[in-house]
Amino acid sequence: MHFPSSTNGSRKTAVAGIGPLRIWHCTHPRTASNVLAKQLRGHPQLASKEYTFMTAFLNGPESDAREDFKAAPHHEKATYQSGFDELQDFLASTEQEGKNIFIKEHISFVLDPRVMATKFPPSDSSRPLKPCPKVVDRASADGADSTNGNGNLDKTNPSVLPDSFIRSLSPIIQIRHPAISIPSYYRAFLSLDSEKHDVSGEPFITASTFAWSRIIFDWFCEHVYPQRKERSRGHDSWPLVVDGDDLVNENERVMTAICSLANLDIKGITKEWDPISEEIKQKQPENVRRFLSTLQASNGIIKSGLKGEDIVVEDEAKKWIEEFGPEVGNRLKQAVEATMDDYRTTAAESRVLIIMTGGTICMRRSPDGFVPARGFLEFGMAPRPSFNDGSEVQNLSVMGSDKTEHALSSLRTPMSTYQKHVRYAALEFETLLDSSSIDAGGWTEIAQTIHRNYTLFDGFVVLHGTDSLAYTCAALSFMLQNLGKPVILTGSQAPISELQNDATDNLLGSLIIAGHFMIPEVCLFFNYKLFRGNRATKVSASDFAAFASPNLSPLAVINSSKTVVSWELVHRPKNIEPFSIHTHRETAHVACLRIFPGIKPEMVDAVLNLKGLKGLILETFGSGNAPGGPDGALTKVFETAVGRGIVVVNVTQCMTGTVSPLYEPAMRLKRAGLVPGHDMTTEAALAKLSYLLGQDLSSERITEQMTVSLRGELTEHTATAFQHPSGLPAHLADLTAFGYAITAGDAPAVSDALRGTMRHLISESDYSGNTPLHIAATSPSREIMEMLLTNGASVHLRNKAGRTPLFLAAHAGLEKHVELLRASGAHLHAGEMGAAKLHGRNGDGVWAQAGV
Repeated sequence: MHFPSSTNGSRKTAVAGIGPLRIWHCTHPRTASNVLAKQLRGHPQLASKEYTFMTAFLNGPESDAREDFKAAPHHEKATYQSGFDELQDFLASTEQEGKNIFIKEHISFVLDPRVMATKFPPSDSSRPLKPCPKVVDRASADGADSTNGNGNLDKTNPSVLPDSFIRSLSPIIQIRHPAISIPSYYRAFLSLDSEKHDVSGEPFITASTFAWSRIIFDWFCEHVYPQRKERSRGHDSWPLVVDGDDLVNENERVMTAICSLANLDIKGITKEWDPISEEIKQKQPENVRRFLSTLQASNGIIKSGLKGEDIVVEDEAKKWIEEFGPEVGNRLKQAVEATMDDYRTTAAESRVLIIMTGGTICMRRSPDGFVPARGFLEFGMAPRPSFNDGSEVQNLSVMGSDKTEHALSSLRTPMSTYQKHVRYAALEFETLLDSSSIDAGGWTEIAQTIHRNYTLFDGFVVLHGTDSLAYTCAALSFMLQNLGKPVILTGSQAPISELQNDATDNLLGSLIIAGHFMIPEVCLFFNYKLFRGNRATKVSASDFAAFASPNLSPLAVINSSKTVVSWELVHRPKNIEPFSIHTHRETAHVACLRIFPGIKPEMVDAVLNLKGLKGLILETFGSGNAPGGPDGALTKVFETAVGRGIVVVNVTQCMTGTVSPLYEPAMRLKRAGLVPGHDMTTEAALAKLSYLLGQDLSSERITEQMTVSLRGELTEHTATAFQHPSGLPAHLADLTAFGYAITAGDAPAVSDALRGTMRHLISESDYSGNTPLHIAATSPSREIMEMLLTNGASVHLRNKAGRTPLFLAAHAGLEKHVELLRASGAHLHAGEMGAAKLHGRNGDGVWAQAGV
């Protein structure tokens, strides 16, 4: 289910003093639209008017339905104008009573024949194109017609109705996965017709395609709700798209969102009803009995158990072939596939902010060679189908350096393997840099940009030159404190403007991971591999495989079918603190020096006596060895410098391995006071030391912190432990047992699990998408929640209902849980803010505490 954000346009809303709301329920057959109508029909704040134009569409003189689809008898007076007049009279009388209006209509019943002709062009051998029926809005101030006398459009909307009327509506567009709705529609017709309905025929496709939904949705976004494109975070808005599967399987969530948006009292929603008696059914037309059979026999919502995201069309097609035969089964498959793109335009989106700093990826040719070029979204991404699904460009709100919101154009990727689009905007540095020009000021600008926009986006991709990319990754990994969302840096060896390049794959891979996987680290993505940023180093000046992580396996790898994430390697924040940034660094007061055979002690001493020097990264041989020098002179130089308070960190020159005092030279350096850097890269050691020196710590404290892992930058060695197999039968059994312990408030059992084999379950989810933290959010033990948070549980993950742990805790009224989650950086997601506001109207302080 997709709930767009608010608009401040001149629209009728159900806010006191503005006027009644006109909800237009735009529907298709077999999308569970009658369930929604049933729930809203008896609401005391609503008056309902349904299928006003069905007779005009099927039986009237202006009917555009094919003869073999029309129903008898013919109604000469059933014109669109007469139907519109009837609707206007109903609106006038009802709105005088102060009620909101609920209007239900199948979209195909009111679609302009010219629009329908875009799907079914007329030919000489078939029917000619009919003009748009003339409909006059006599209730409008100017009495504007929907068409002129020649039948040509002087309106903009795709229906037969006047612009002045359509603009007054607040649409709910209801859809459902075509693999559910289209076969169901066919089954319904089989019971009515003696012969099988023509699946590929115009009448069937006209009623079942979701192309009309897409057209209506796009028109409202363009002409009525222009600010809908900006989709300001934290609000829902019209047009609202409801998926029939969400309606029946997650009814409370859907109806809460609708009531929040329409300002309706949720207590007025019908949740139960009496089945229709057989006596009443016998008086109904056969088509009504057939199409409403399930609803009329029910006494409430019946969950279908079907979810569009779980459907594989190929598998379903095999069932249709078995049920209806090869000809019909294959045609149903074709019908489903033909409208999948229309259906998918309303699928869930994640939002990613691209931060463009410069580098090879954005360069273009010039007389002086390749230079960074502005307008990367327009020239680098918009023309490429892998980055742009062709949907309408929308604006996203982005916080600028002046701390004010700015609207940036955004694009959207096609649907991914994971049934999600990624919508993204690109924010470019004022001055685009070659990577060799980046410095601590540039790192600060990146960190501040992420901090300002942290609650507006689900992830961040930083485009950067490759020469200093590993240094920037390492620096940001320490600057971004208690990071709970993915920050992925990437670049390329060849510009995206070149025919042969690696930019396309690197950028697309970064977008997909940032928009789909909650990996709360600063990462580097290159050549289909996602590395921990502070473990990566550049290994080639020209190969596409330019980066490696010698001492840690990739966090994720993209192959031909999916993204494989090594979740057990993912580093997570373990402090009960919100996201923040630390920008004070001592980069200018740290030096790097590479030991070589024959190096003179006075050379090293000269470096260590540089004015203002506070730290030195020393690259040594092998596992931390260096020559002692004549009479141990070099060792004495280091010892003297350490005595002055200079922190010297010993890292290996080797690509793999660790600094370990196994040999006498390395032991001598350790005794002189050098800090073993273990398996840190030079880039990580430099970034970490600069970060610690900027925190006003003693040299002793800095030395201590350099030897422990803060962001996963080094491997901490622990004593070897042996353990017998746990005996748990399967991963699911582990997760279930873990969930039971959390629900029961069994803190000792949870503690034992986190120390043992179940620790990797911290970010796993059950069939409802609930992680252990979701379960803990409504369990009695605050202690357990704190355990999970301090072991790296993410506060930003949402379950399949779109709910964060913070929402669940607030809904359960657990103030202490909410307090702890907020202290850990949790915030309500934009998609749940509307429901949260609705709950908060009751004056319950826990929702204010949650951020409403």
